[in-house]
Amino acid sequence: MKITRRNFVRLLGTTVGGAALASTGFSRVYEVPEKLLQNVKNGPGITAWESTICGMCPAGCGLKIKTVDGLPVYVKGNPNFPINSGGVCPSAHASLEVLFHPERLKGPMKRVGVAGENNFQPVSWDEALKIISNKLIKLRNEGNPERFAFLGSFDESLSMQVASDFTRSYGSPNFFKFSFDSNNNIAANLQTGINYSPTYDIPNAEVVLTLGANILETELSPVFYTKQVSQRKNDSEGRVKFIHVNSHQDLTGMFANLFVPIKHQTMAAFALGLAYVLIREEMIDLKFISAHTFGFENWRDSSGKMHEGFKDFILKNYFPEKVEKTTGVPSSTLIYVARMLGNNKPALVIGGDILNESTNGVYTQMAVNSLNAILGNYGKKGGVILFPKLKNSSNAFLDSTSKIGLQKITADSDSNKKINFSEFSIHNFINNVNSDLNYPIEILFTFKGNPLFQSLNKHDFGEALKKIPLVVSFDSFINESNIYSDLILPIDSYLEEWDVLSNAPGIPFQHAGIRQPIVERFHDTRLMADILIGLSKNIGEAPKKTFKVTTFKELMKLKMKQIYDTGLGAVSSEKIEGPWLEFIQKRGWHIGRYQSFEDFWDLLLENGGWWDPNTKPITTNKMFSTSTNKFEFYSKSLERAINSSSKDITTVLDDLNITARGDVVYLPHFEETKAAENKKLNMVMFRNNINRDGSNSNLPLLQEMFGIGIRYYWGTWVEINKLTARKNGVTDNDDIWISSELGNKIGRASCRERV
Repeated sequence: MKITRRNFVRLLGTTVGGAALASTGFSRVYEVPEKLLQNVKNGPGITAWESTICGMCPAGCGLKIKTVDGLPVYVKGNPNFPINSGGVCPSAHASLEVLFHPERLKGPMKRVGVAGENNFQPVSWDEALKIISNKLIKLRNEGNPERFAFLGSFDESLSMQVASDFTRSYGSPNFFKFSFDSNNNIAANLQTGINYSPTYDIPNAEVVLTLGANILETELSPVFYTKQVSQRKNDSEGRVKFIHVNSHQDLTGMFANLFVPIKHQTMAAFALGLAYVLIREEMIDLKFISAHTFGFENWRDSSGKMHEGFKDFILKNYFPEKVEKTTGVPSSTLIYVARMLGNNKPALVIGGDILNESTNGVYTQMAVNSLNAILGNYGKKGGVILFPKLKNSSNAFLDSTSKIGLQKITADSDSNKKINFSEFSIHNFINNVNSDLNYPIEILFTFKGNPLFQSLNKHDFGEALKKIPLVVSFDSFINESNIYSDLILPIDSYLEEWDVLSNAPGIPFQHAGIRQPIVERFHDTRLMADILIGLSKNIGEAPKKTFKVTTFKELMKLKMKQIYDTGLGAVSSEKIEGPWLEFIQKRGWHIGRYQSFEDFWDLLLENGGWWDPNTKPITTNKMFSTSTNKFEFYSKSLERAINSSSKDITTVLDDLNITARGDVVYLPHFEETKAAENKKLNMVMFRNNINRDGSNSNLPLLQEMFGIGIRYYWGTWVEINKLTARKNGVTDNDDIWISSELGNKIGRASCRERV
């Protein structure tokens, strides 16, 4: 049967809980345990508000959950939690649909039949864990712990630290995080040595330029960015200058003071064109460039060879008239934007996800970083600031088996010696498993997410999963990835679980949000961290010694006790300014005068978490971790990596699809992309906030909102500029044939009056 919206809702409504809910006024897509329903029907109607941390994405927003007689009924932002200050995105409002979803797994499932055919039958926890434990013991006893791999979600949670410690103590180097934004920091690492997201100080910038960065919708923390932009606009009495450049008119472009449309995948040329104007008109920070950068001017290496610097390269190649032909942006607009940056400092430039996904994305991000460097933005108020992360140190105990296993190359290492700067290469992982390269993976744990959904080559990923003898998925739902699993272990929804969330990307202070159960477990589910701690007791000496606790909640309390003992920061509820907090802490006082750690813990649960508004930024002198200890226009780390390959440089560059040669390879530059042959139009991919990585595809509320801008829901659409559509004979709601080397699809045309 074709699943239309009506059929989908009707199917959900046929469940016992769903049918019962109809009489209570709740949505029929909810399936609630009968006990809770009876409490609501017959109870005294006691209302309470509980604090927790959102689990719909890694941003770590604080939430307040309204309960009636123990039943969660409403979600809103926690006004006292510093990351979101009461704001939430649409995904948070769909939280209850996850909790009450009738398709949630209610107990462990074991695959029967062929992997990928979605045939599972219930199995007990004891049997499932025995299968896993026996396989882990056997693999380690055979001296092959590296053949175990863990593929998890991309966040900075304490549960992911448990997974990392479990994997390391077992003896495997194969702990991976997979996410749509996992490659964001490659360019920063090449030029600055920074391997995590900095803070963009929007409130103190006079001008903000976003290049492909949809910060109000799909970037690292849209709610946090929205608060920052709103604060800047309110504080400046309308003087804020907010410019957005993109090939697609998104929410950020609608909000900006100026939206600049640009040809897809030409953002690097535009950024370097801005650099041309800034350099030519002497609107750059020469003092910063002289003290803190390398490769701006021509330079001579230790052998006496002269190298071209960023300045001469830009002035030769990126004058406005040439950039106009490449990007489609009028040279007058380019010059206007550049002068806005140069004459209104501090001026901040932010690059976004769309840059990382283009074929020349790393060089484009390097161009954006270089703009910030010539403007002197690093370590400056209103610029790019780096704050120290809250330490989540590894507690993994290593025995001889662990140490030997950890010395092996990772399962995503490129056996052909190509250069890979990503934290995890799903392409290499798939290729190595399917080609029997390096060593076989015999056990794979996957946690949340849906990597096959996000992968470009779904067929090869499916084949790789079929080859692995034991695939275990920790998830709440069956999805495209875990239908290939041998076992699916159902985990708690985030409204039922414990966790600590810290180091949310781009946040300008240290923090630790407390996720706690708002309701007792609906089904026979467990915490992933508790499962791993339990397994560790029986699979080897090192894993057993790694975890000195029996439950994850105990580990959480130990983590927060460490924070309590520092005497720094405050429970997030306390309305107190940073300077006053710093004043009293210098005198040895705890803000709030907690009588004990237990008092502190109770306040954490009541209010949502801890933060330190006086987190000091890393100074400019200590900000760069490159070999030169400076920002590198000419990336020495990229040069070392390419020269270290066993292949000749030309072959390496060809493998990386880099057409440049000579010094240009190590400088930010624009690489032309080949247009698809025999194709009338090239497709530009974009995300929206409702379903960034596909993990929310099964939530009706979000599906109803997915195409709200074009009034097309529960399907795939293709937006086409009205003039372009007319030129190609396309009208609204026509079927569009989308073709690539990896497959074909039909989408519904939406001919809109926007780029």
